Amino acid sequence: MRKAFGIALVVGLVSWIPVAAGDVERFKGTTVSTFFWGVDEQGIETAYFVAAGESYEKTTSGKGIEGVGLYFWMYQYDGEIGQYILEGFEQRDLARGELVIDPQLTFASLKTTVTVYDRGEPMTLTIDLEFAGIGELERRMENRHFHFPDGGVSRLRFQGLQREAEITGSITGPGGFSVPLPEFGSLGDSNSFELNYEN
Repeated sequence: MRKAFGIALVVGLVSWIPVAAGDVERFKGTTVSTFFWGVDEQGIETAYFVAAGESYEKTTSGKGIEGVGLYFWMYQYDGEIGQYILEGFEQRDLARGELVIDPQLTFASLKTTVTVYDRGEPMTLTIDLEFAGIGELERRMENRHFHFPDGGVSRLRFQGLQREAEITGSITGPGGFSVPLPEFGSLGDSNSFELNYEN
């Protein structure tokens, strides 16, 4: 996963993400983000993306909402039966204390919950992640994209200062449910960090 943060990511996603074309999720200032993709021994494909920032603007139908915010999606796909068995998407404000980022971008923590759907049934996941900055803080410009089967594209654009971060913690659910963690994520201070959906 280390190399994934410097290149465009192209992932086959499901079409359940409830985002209208043209809606823009925008972070400015300090942010954290991470991405995971993998296939286990049973052939279950797991992918998720998590981003959170201390200055967040959600533009939906022309209305902006500002605050500390979260942008999250996850899916699990069973290749043997050709079906998505878990899916979830959230874009929302975070409560005070759920996201803590050191101004020097040496450390951050994200502790919150999200709802996903396990074969259509809602399930609450607990996100408890810590980001420990490593390496130098560098100025970066990135443009990543995630492809949907219906032809839509979720795009991520980042411009600003960023450093790699080692990730510890967990993403867990009831009954012992858990997903693997990526080795690395990023800590950033963005001039512009935008996520949107286009079709």
